[in-house]
Amino acid sequence: MKEETNLDISIKKLIGVYSDPNSQVFEYPNGKVTQFITTCFLAEVTGGELKCNSSESLDIKFFEHNHLPQDLLKMNPRWLKDALSNRKSAFIR
Repeated sequence: MKEETNLDISIKKLIGVYSDPNSQVFEYPNGKVTQFITTCFLAEVTGGELKCNSSESLDIKFFEHNHLPQDLLKMNPRWLKDALSNRKSAFIR
């Protein structure tokens, strides 16, 4: 988090581990195909100031969960729904 956002965080719990081929397989313009495994955590910001620390990003913002951008990746709504479920155990999808 520090590298990408300049924020310090404290991990509260694991929300889920995701590797569903329907949303986690990407084909790059050069033809390379990759399947990602993503781990999502509930975290609390403990310090730092939100800013882009990476040449890989143009901008960085916080959004209310009911006012999200329209161009989310297809797996993002699932992750958010899982995060907001308040389930004690982690999702494996």
